[in-house]
Amino acid sequence: MSLPDDISNIVTQMKTQASTTLGWDVVVNYNEAELNKLLTIAYNEDSTGRRSIKKIDCALTATDDKTGEDYTINYTFNLGSPLIKFIPTYIKPVCSLAIPILGGTAKSDNISQIIGERIYTLTLNNLELATAKGEVSSSEETLFSEEDATPYHEPFVFSENSEGRGAVFINFEASKDLAIELTFTGPVKCPKGSQDPGCKGRASFVDNHLGDLKDSIRNKFLSEPEYKNVQYELARANNSKPAGGAFQLVPKSFMFATYTPDNDSDGGTVLSLFIRTGDTDGGQKPHLNSAWDTLWSTTLKCLPIPPGKTVSIILSKNTIFNSMIEPGLKKQGYSSRLEDTKGSIQIQVNTGKKINEPENIVSSGSLGTILTECRNTAINIVLPDLQLVLEQKPSNNKPYCSGSWAYKYSFSWYMKTQGIGPEGTVNVENTLAEDSFPIELDNNYTLKMTFQVRREKWEVKTTAADKTFWEKWNGGVEITPSWVSSMNANHPKMDIDMGSLNFFVTTNLLLPSREVIDIDTSLGVQVPGDFYIVGNVKKSLK
Repeated sequence: MSLPDDISNIVTQMKTQASTTLGWDVVVNYNEAELNKLLTIAYNEDSTGRRSIKKIDCALTATDDKTGEDYTINYTFNLGSPLIKFIPTYIKPVCSLAIPILGGTAKSDNISQIIGERIYTLTLNNLELATAKGEVSSSEETLFSEEDATPYHEPFVFSENSEGRGAVFINFEASKDLAIELTFTGPVKCPKGSQDPGCKGRASFVDNHLGDLKDSIRNKFLSEPEYKNVQYELARANNSKPAGGAFQLVPKSFMFATYTPDNDSDGGTVLSLFIRTGDTDGGQKPHLNSAWDTLWSTTLKCLPIPPGKTVSIILSKNTIFNSMIEPGLKKQGYSSRLEDTKGSIQIQVNTGKKINEPENIVSSGSLGTILTECRNTAINIVLPDLQLVLEQKPSNNKPYCSGSWAYKYSFSWYMKTQGIGPEGTVNVENTLAEDSFPIELDNNYTLKMTFQVRREKWEVKTTAADKTFWEKWNGGVEITPSWVSSMNANHPKMDIDMGSLNFFVTTNLLLPSREVIDIDTSLGVQVPGDFYIVGNVKKSLK
């Protein structure tokens, strides 16, 4: 079965690049819809007031147009779960939160107005993002201090001596360019006496004081701890190690970036975590957001997450090789190296295999008087590297591991009767017919990659070497006798195991000892140069 068209298109575009992780080991992508689900979960589960804002109280001084006297209006806005939208600034990750007002009141000493449900929307624009270290409270909530926040353009680095969580959150205190919108979302016209719920829920105390209300709300988010310290957490990573010493990719640092496509009508906004798990710190850091935007909008011209899925994970080819393939081959006594290629993972494997065939002499005689001797020289060679290639098969765009191997040698022969007879040299080409094995992910999220070298797949071609005039004069011939061409070298036969990887350890980059991503095992792993998998985030990350 071929890949669905939407995923096939992403894989095809990714194949044009050597890698699509900008030098990072792992990239985890969340789409806008998923982030809004997580914000809704945080809103519904929040019992401390630390993870969401459910109410805003503020007061304004107004002047009575008739009497000229000042009076105070006290507002209470009950807020719903926000919807996030990333703003395409290209330079840095910035977002907005659209928060429905679920109702409320606006009261003076003499008048009390009811604010209807979802008649108004509060939008917070130009919100900056940052990272910070999280501490797990007794209620299992992750709490972090904005005072220790790491700005978007610097990597969050985990301590080597302790385990912890790092979170991407909305940093109200750093959002100096915060802009507030308070908009009416009900009917455009409200005739006198209208029974439309939108008209009944509209409040003149709100409509007539929008400018002052926006200023008051902005000041609260920038200065008052009750609001500025609320932790809208969008994503997280941890460096905890699993019990039992199981293999796991453990984050050492991470950064984040956002991507908003030009046509964002389908909510294609993406938040991406760039995670370093290896010892080499080679990921791009300066201008990460603009580089990520350019990669997908200009170079690849597609989204990193296909429709119908909410998350994708890209593991760089270097990470796969260093963490899985190279150790797996080393256990079998093979050394290997990764080649620099586009659209595939190409590995040269030094197997150390040799071909050793001793000199062979066959003598025969008749009545003990006529002696015929056939001889071929010994064959002693060390085989060159076996080449393994992990890539998408063009016929169905599904991943396979294929291999190719070839080696050559020459040997001399002669066939003499009573010391006289022909002699020659044979050139032998041995080629392993290309063989391929599917790369599959089982229902337990475990990936295993194997390759078999089978003897029946070897193809042998023998040709007689050219002889000079003088060699021919001395009995040299340019033929290959049947007894020579029928000789078969002992071709290698091997079962190669390139290790295994349970993708639970990949999803475990985000939360310790917890499976947080449902990987679509029916689609499996794609290999457009890096490893690419898609799925959906589980309902709760708490």
